[in-house]
Amino acid sequence: MNNLKPIVILVLFALLAFNFNACKKDDDTEKPTLAIIEPLAGDTLYLSQDPEIHVEFTAADNEELHEVVVELKDAEGNSFLSKTEDVDQKTFSFHEHVMPDIAAGIEFTLRIEANDHSGNSNEQEIKFYVVP
Repeated sequence: MNNLKPIVILVLFALLAFNFNACKKDDDTEKPTLAIIEPLAGDTLYLSQDPEIHVEFTAADNEELHEVVVELKDAEGNSFLSKTEDVDQKTFSFHEHVMPDIAAGIEFTLRIEANDHSGNSNEQEIKFYVVP
């Protein structure tokens, strides 16, 4: 019987901890914000002037971000950038340079998705043009 007492106490403690966490309510319904610096929707980028596409933005959340997804594709579906960043902070800044090898002017799509720990998400998609 003496051996059973610590096990019973441990089981009761585990059940109390589980119930406390199960009853805890997450009231965060605020979506993360995205501030895209470049490129902007409708921009035309000339690789003859600058051989790179600058992808720069900031994601923020009132509580804490969970992950940020960045995708850059051309109109034909070719991927030039695909990243998922694991983020555990309120603000996340992203700045990357992409050097596409294209023969003719083409439309590109930049898609950014930010998710927080409460399951809220915000997604923005912009289209712009790149000319060799």
